[in-house]
Amino acid sequence: MRLMPITVAMLACGLFGVAAVAQDQKPEFEPYVSAKAEEGFIPRMKSKDGVSQSFGRPLKAPPGVTGMYYGIWKAGPGVYRSEGARPEVFVVLEGKGKVWIQGYGEHVLEPGVIITTPAATPAEITVEQPLKKISWVDVSRCPIGDKNPKNC
Repeated sequence: MRLMPITVAMLACGLFGVAAVAQDQKPEFEPYVSAKAEEGFIPRMKSKDGVSQSFGRPLKAPPGVTGMYYGIWKAGPGVYRSEGARPEVFVVLEGKGKVWIQGYGEHVLEPGVIITTPAATPAEITVEQPLKKISWVDVSRCPIGDKNPKNC
């Protein structure tokens, strides 16, 4: 009976020792860190009325990952139209608004909301309060910069 607690203690020390060694080992790759705060944003699209502007900042993919575009999009109040050439998943980080997706209706946008859209599906985002979202876009069949993205 006395061996049981001693055995458990020895196993626990062994596990903690392994964990300590694992923490000291260098990871297989160094993660990419995005720019700070407002660095790296470039103009994207104007609102339909031309009053507001949206901005985007591409993020680097992990090593070995291809066919995906990662980025942050932010915009002031207004309505922004997208032809939705590529499938996208996005998560709202801040702000408020709504998105209308052709064939799928209107959905509320607020922090924490996750939206997925299929390829070749137009959408309109109405920003009520300055909005920021992080996006993952499948560009495997239609790279960013494609001259005719409607064929994706």
